[in-house]
Amino acid sequence: YEMQNYSLEPARRETSQGRLELLNPMSAEFVFLRTSLLPGLLDNIHLNAHNAKELRLYELGNVFRKGRRDPEEQLHFCAALAGSAKPDALYFEAKGIAESLFENFGVADVWFKDVRDRGISWPFAEKVFLHPYRAAFIKSDGEILGILYQVHPEEGAKMPTVAIEILMPEFIKKVEQELEFQPIPRFPAVMRDISVLVPRDERAEDVMSVIEKASGPLLADTDLFDYYEGDAVGQDQKSLAFRLVFQSRDRTLKDDEVSVAVDDIIRAIQKEGWEVRI
Repeated sequence: YEMQNYSLEPARRETSQGRLELLNPMSAEFVFLRTSLLPGLLDNIHLNAHNAKELRLYELGNVFRKGRRDPEEQLHFCAALAGSAKPDALYFEAKGIAESLFENFGVADVWFKDVRDRGISWPFAEKVFLHPYRAAFIKSDGEILGILYQVHPEEGAKMPTVAIEILMPEFIKKVEQELEFQPIPRFPAVMRDISVLVPRDERAEDVMSVIEKASGPLLADTDLFDYYEGDAVGQDQKSLAFRLVFQSRDRTLKDDEVSVAVDDIIRAIQKEGWEVRI
């Protein structure tokens, strides 16, 4: 659902980002111009949590801050995914949404880089909102286009929440550079699902990288569609399920061609010491 929150925020909301104060505010609730879209979406989640077990919200709007000389204003995008039947998979659901969003606009060379100890600057939300171990920059050609993170549980949301933020000026520039016509494939795709058992601290993007490097030219897409941690796989492990999409632009693929590619992927996964379940 699209949200349209006020561009103003109350004085009680603490921030280290330089806020612009109104000379004649209407009330104590509308004193400063907002520096971030995330707090408004967290308020939306807080108000609606009793009506829904899952919420998928986004807002496209301007954020503001004090500049060195003049006030600064920038168009920004923020989405918040709150609540899930599988809370541990929420981060990966958001990651898939981010990848699909960029891909639909013609930006296919997107990758994710852990934030860890790196600095976070406006117009992104302040680092206090970010989970220390589940936060990644969204990058393309070495340029930061956005950020994906689990919201820190102490920062306002009543249910597990993951946010996606996109720098709209950089995003629009990238789309204008890379958007090009892609003909609709004439030949059908072949899909195969595999499940990979990995150590609990292993990153899904690292497993996906192994899959894509070993797959050869016939692999058109890889999607993480399920994530499981529990007694069935052991305390120190997790299961990641991937959907592999194989397709050729010049012919219909045969089953044995796809099987060869899948076998190559399985060997590469097993070489890493991971277990494959089909």
